[in-house]
Amino acid sequence: SHSFGVRSPLPTFVADLAASFQDMVVTFLVDRLFTAAKKTGARAVVISGGVAANRELRKRISERAAELGLKAFIPSPKLCTDNAAMIAYVGEKYFERGIRSNLSLDAIANQEIGV
Repeated sequence: SHSFGVRSPLPTFVADLAASFQDMVVTFLVDRLFTAAKKTGARAVVISGGVAANRELRKRISERAAELGLKAFIPSPKLCTDNAAMIAYVGEKYFERGIRSNLSLDAIANQEIGV
């Protein structure tokens, strides 16, 4: 089908592109994780958050950890929540109450939310 004279990409091309992108991102994350583990002398690795639900990432981290004799702690996919949704919810509650930021805030991982 045509839309404004532009043909839609073939479904196989889109699937191949997505698979290639995923492979590149997973390879990057796994390499960085185990480089950091080696530099720090860690005996275990942990992943969390929404990205930890990715099957390929989970598989490759488990495999590499086993190869290197490290423990890998990977939560069940149902526990791999995306923090962005939770932060957006808190932001909405602040907005509803008229609480605004001058955009000079810094990211503080253990800061109290207080909503």
